[in-house]
Amino acid sequence: MTHRVADVYKAGVLVGGACIGFVIPFTLIIIYPTNRQLEDPKLDIGSMSTASLLARWNQLHAVRSGAAVIALVIFLLDLGQFV
Repeated sequence: MTHRVADVYKAGVLVGGACIGFVIPFTLIIIYPTNRQLEDPKLDIGSMSTASLLARWNQLHAVRSGAAVIALVIFLLDLGQFV
């Protein structure tokens, strides 16, 4: 492995790891409060506020899933360098 390839590999692993690492605090700090509101037994299922909470949860989940997909692509591209 040349020095340049090693540097690209390290950068890819670092960026991919940062994307995966982003998911946990994002879930705990950003998504968890929305989950708690959605789990409230007093929540009216047919209300506009519930629809708004579900729409917010969908957007937040898309961000979380996107970060995981980006990490997967980066890791696969890095793996492809060695095949």
